[in-house]
Amino acid sequence: MSLALVSAEFLTAIAMILLLIGVPLFVIAIIAVVTGYLQYDAEQYLEDLETDAPTRDDK
Repeated sequence: MSLALVSAEFLTAIAMILLLIGVPLFVIAIIAVVTGYLQYDAEQYLEDLETDAPTRDDK
């Protein structure tokens, strides 16, 4: 009921502001999560390589 008291232009402006702020934040969050996962996966892969690599004493 109270939304009917607010003009349509005001609601449109609020929606545009939320989209202009919310969408980039969402994209940045997704990029941050993917980057963090890739970094974690790379560290685990390098750790596995280091533990499986033969040392000079093994040769």
